[in-house]
Amino acid sequence: RLASPRRPKVVFVFSGQGSQWPTMARELLQVSPVFRATLEDCERAMRAHGDLALLGLLEKTDDTSWMEDIGVIQPMLFAIAVALAAQWRAWGIHPDAVVGHSMGEVAAAHVAGVLSLEDATRVICRRSALLRRVRGQGGMALVGLSLEQARAVLAGLEDPLSIAASTGPTTTVLAGAAVGTGPDRFSSW
Repeated sequence: RLASPRRPKVVFVFSGQGSQWPTMARELLQVSPVFRATLEDCERAMRAHGDLALLGLLEKTDDTSWMEDIGVIQPMLFAIAVALAAQWRAWGIHPDAVVGHSMGEVAAAHVAGVLSLEDATRVICRRSALLRRVRGQGGMALVGLSLEQARAVLAGLEDPLSIAASTGPTTTVLAGAAVGTGPDRFSSW
């Protein structure tokens, strides 16, 4: 007797900043009513926290300068993630679990039903506004070191630098204050 086939487990993974997909989002706006409606819902919910014209920005194919503004890109990425999850569900793909990293945690919490859309947009808009205020005052670097190796390398440098996250067996994120100005402002690290 053959074992009955089981549906594989599905996990929706929501990444942090750095996963910009404007072309994909533009195309989905054109062909997916579910994706468009969800982005419109996100945009409406975000109006309580500022005037973010998400659809207008996405539909401007010649200008992507908004992707450099942390006060815009994080709410945009949140909305795209939520709209993608709605589209996947519309296609019959439902998660057994959701997980998020950094700002993706907010999208994961909303998709999991932990945060309402209004609460999730409040969190992501507030988060991005706070980050906008401190942007440029420090830096982060992903290094190919284990947590233990990073600790050894940073020994004695803990005042200007710190370990921000251990992201894998051989990857660690370091963070610290900017020193100087210009492209070499972190060179004293």
